[in-house]
Amino acid sequence: AAAAEALGTIGADNSEAVFALISVVLSHNIPTVIAAAAEALGTIGADNSEAVTALISVVLSHNIPTVCAAAAEALGKIGGDDAVTALISVMKNASSSTVRAAAVEALGAIGGDTAVTALASALTGDVKDSSSSVRAVVAQALGAIGGDTAVTALASALTGDVKDSSSSV
Repeated sequence: AAAAEALGTIGADNSEAVFALISVVLSHNIPTVIAAAAEALGTIGADNSEAVTALISVVLSHNIPTVCAAAAEALGKIGGDDAVTALISVMKNASSSTVRAAAVEALGAIGGDTAVTALASALTGDVKDSSSSVRAVVAQALGAIGGDTAVTALASALTGDVKDSSSSV
């Protein structure tokens, strides 16, 4: 894990470091090492489509929540349409609330209309997240992004909370 973290400090202009981290993310068997490599890719992999593809693969398919959460966080740092699409899927479908919350935080970091619309749905829509702690992270992400859609969703969630004190955001 320390080697992956060190590679993350080298910089994006070093393609050897990026490709070494991609290899670890896709093929290593120790979760802490994979998570460290994912975090490092989030720091130096922004201009590398293969890094984004590797992180998307991990966030969508890895079976260890801490690894998926690290990949989601890295995608949040990198951004891009493909990252947003993958993170929305994770936010809607992951069984782990930790992973869903990480996807929400990443979407909040990226922002944009597509992310805001998906986040608003997770807070108040038909696909409202079942976890109050995840909904709280959604509210924080929407508050950080701002804009009319975010305000509408937050106001609706607040109104819903007033009407039904048994549900919380």
